[in-house]
Amino acid sequence: MNTEEMNATQAEAGQRFRDIQQKLGEKAKNYSQVTDQYVHENAWTTVAIAVGIGFLAGFLIGNRD
Repeated sequence: MNTEEMNATQAEAGQRFRDIQQKLGEKAKNYSQVTDQYVHENAWTTVAIAVGIGFLAGFLIGNRD
């Protein structure tokens, strides 16, 4: 493989990486918006879930004898 081919391969890999990065960013933004909407619509359910997870984590950490 010569230098030109290596440069072309590197440029193609860079473009693929940027495309993947952009798609992941869009998905993360989408998930963030959906989560925000859910929390606003179900505030008390969200609080109960957070308390339950906190209790479970504390229980598991506390039982590490």
